[in-house]
Amino acid sequence: MDMGQDDEEVYVQIVTAGGKVADCLQAFRTFLGPCDMLYEVDG
Repeated sequence: MDMGQDDEEVYVQIVTAGGKVADCLQAFRTFLGPCDMLYEVDG
């Protein structure tokens, strides 16, 4: 399953906002590449 458009939009919003969470997501995405695992975390 590929990352959906909504997932990508949320990722961009978080990264654009900056901060430690954005840094962490960017690091994971750099290491793993784009993958659904980064977007399957439910609160």
